[in-house]
Amino acid sequence: MGEAIKEYNAAIAANPNAAFACNGLAWTYVSAKDVSKRNVNKALEFITTAVKLSNSNARVFVRSFTEAQYASAPQIKALGNE
Repeated sequence: MGEAIKEYNAAIAANPNAAFACNGLAWTYVSAKDVSKRNVNKALEFITTAVKLSNSNARVFVRSFTEAQYASAPQIKALGNE
């Protein structure tokens, strides 16, 4: 996972408009096999960026977006914001 994050961050640093790199980084954060390494907040941040950058092609990122939203549900409930 660490190597993937480095690669995606490098791609985003080289091209901040790289929607697919943002999507890949979001997916990496939300779907890590080791649950302790997941970062839902980062996933939501990067998938939101990917969707904004994609303009009319946002449907490409639906799976990552819905997974990040689903993963954030327990955090939202814990805050009392159901």
